[in-house]
Amino acid sequence: MGASQLLINEVADKGNDADAACAGSDWLELLNPFDSSLSLAGLVLSDDHGLPYDEALALGGSGCPASLGAGELLLLCQGGAAHLGGVSYDGCGFEFKIGGSDEVGLYKNSSSEGGGDPQLVDVAA
Repeated sequence: MGASQLLINEVADKGNDADAACAGSDWLELLNPFDSSLSLAGLVLSDDHGLPYDEALALGGSGCPASLGAGELLLLCQGGAAHLGGVSYDGCGFEFKIGGSDEVGLYKNSSSEGGGDPQLVDVAA
């Protein structure tokens, strides 16, 4: 993990229908473990397919959270919304499905900085 990178805090391959936030869908949670805000620009989530993958989620897109404050958690729902600090961002969830044995990877897309292949920042099963 880099000195200023987010962590995949939790992953659920089976949602709970009683959960109002993700309404029974797969979900995952990102954590900013640091004392300052972190930008989501240039970060990408994917399942076992890695990158490039057409269902990968580029974080920080238009209308979606662009950063996480110190200690904040970002909840992302499969096929739905993102939730941050009591605010829901429709259409900001991920498209891939999380199977029972899948791993979810968080990548820094260095190609946007003129670099080469994406760098794995964190991984969770």
